[in-house]
Amino acid sequence: MIENGTWNKKGLAARILTFFEGSLAKKADFLIATTERFKYEMSNKLNLDVNKIFVKPACVDLDLFSYKNVKNEYLLKELNLEGKIICVYAGKFGGIYLGNEVFDLILEAEKFWGDRFRFLLLTSHPKEEIELFRQNSGIGLHTIIRKFVKHSEVPNYMGLGDFALTPVKSVPSKRFCTPIKDGEYWALGLPIVITKEISDDSEIIERNAIGYVLKELTNQEYFNAVQKIDTFLKGKSRMEIYNKIRPFAEKYRNLQIADGVYQEIYGN
Repeated sequence: MIENGTWNKKGLAARILTFFEGSLAKKADFLIATTERFKYEMSNKLNLDVNKIFVKPACVDLDLFSYKNVKNEYLLKELNLEGKIICVYAGKFGGIYLGNEVFDLILEAEKFWGDRFRFLLLTSHPKEEIELFRQNSGIGLHTIIRKFVKHSEVPNYMGLGDFALTPVKSVPSKRFCTPIKDGEYWALGLPIVITKEISDDSEIIERNAIGYVLKELTNQEYFNAVQKIDTFLKGKSRMEIYNKIRPFAEKYRNLQIADGVYQEIYGN
C-alpha cells in the first residue's frame, strides 16, 4: 500500500498495520506465507523459526475452472467473438494494478492482429472509465468488450480467451504476493502476459515459456509480448494449448496444497 502510493509510510494506517503484523507473527504458533520466497523473508525479518512457517498460494477449484469452460459457443456467438483472437483480463486498474499501460499494450495487439483481435475485460469499472482509457490510447471503438458478471459466471467468460493479462505493478512486495487470477488462467489453459517479479509466477511463466514477462513498460516491449503470444498460439489447437498449461495450475494452485497445509497445522 505504501509502495503504490495509497498509504503514507508515516501515516496512521501503515504504522498500525506494521505494529500488529509484527506482534501477531511473533505470538502465532504457525504462520502461512504465500510464496517460498516470502517464507524466508518473514523468517529473516522477524527472526522467526522457519519450521513454523508454511507456504500456501492462492489456490483454485480446478473443477470450477476446467476445459468445460473453454470457448463456450453460446457466449462466443452472443459477444460476436467467433474466429477472434481474444485477450482476457479479469480485474481492476489503478492501485496495485497498471492503468494506461494496459491499454497501450492492447493498442499494440490491435495493430498486430487488426480486426481479428478483441479485448474481453471483466471488470467493475464503469463503462465511462473504460471509454476514457480507450480514447486516451487510441484503441478502436469495437476492440474492447467490457462485461461485469457474477463470480459464478467468470469461468465461462474467462474461458473465451486465447491469452490473459496480469498487470500488477512491479513493486518489491509483489514478489511475495499470490495472484488468484494466475491460477484461474492456468486452470483454463491460458498463456499469460505478466509484469516482472510478480510472486513465483513471473519466473514460472518465463522458465516454461507459457506466456511473456514484460521487462519494461514500453511500446516496444508490448509489441514483443504480442509477437511472442502470436508465435505461441500459431499452429496449435485450443486443446493442445490447454493440455500444455493446465498442469501448472494442478502443480502450483491445486486446492490439495491448501488441504496439506491445514492438515499439517491442525491435524485431524
